[in-house]
Amino acid sequence: MKPKRVPWPRRKKTLVWSLTAALLVVVLMAGHFLCFTPGQAIRAAESHAGTGRTQVVLERSVGNLPLYFSQNDQVLMVTPFHPSLRYDWRNNGHPLLVVDCPRDPEGVRAGGLHVWDPESQDSHLLLFGWVDLPGAASVVAHYTGTATSSSYDSPELTAAIVQAGAEKGRFWTEVTLPGDAIHLTPDQLLVLDQTGRTLCTYDLTGHWGSASGAV
Repeated sequence: MKPKRVPWPRRKKTLVWSLTAALLVVVLMAGHFLCFTPGQAIRAAESHAGTGRTQVVLERSVGNLPLYFSQNDQVLMVTPFHPSLRYDWRNNGHPLLVVDCPRDPEGVRAGGLHVWDPESQDSHLLLFGWVDLPGAASVVAHYTGTATSSSYDSPELTAAIVQAGAEKGRFWTEVTLPGDAIHLTPDQLLVLDQTGRTLCTYDLTGHWGSASGAV
């Protein structure tokens, strides 16, 4: 039996729809509305934030969500990317955090993220950064104010500083906190040596980003 011949109008309609879909994808990518690779997400984030070109220095994840930490002489930036055709904050090319570095003290860059998962009701606090100070071994971030209610929680985050290798000087830590309290994000970072002596005090005010969504 000979194969059934598809009428030209139907083939033409299929072709038109295919070309339209392809054009839509190109427009979305060109306008940085939808990203399909981490590199596209980072370039889009640079465009949205006006940071100029950055270089990825650290890759981590919270839950199933990959995070890309990039920097240049001016900024430290965090960009999420999750491969999905569903357009949301995880693949729209917008940075979760941009830290203006020239105002930071010499040899220290740091920031944090507060990611709230509405499904589990948990909060994820992430602290990250880079230290280039002789003898620096660890960091401690804490809230310096006074909680005005017993329902407020002010967690302390600690992290060791990598001493060798490609990530030398970097630090990263994550804590997961239950959703039954209001969490006050740390506003001060202490850089410590091996004996616990403070080498530097760093202001984390304005260095926190946030996001809400399933991770």
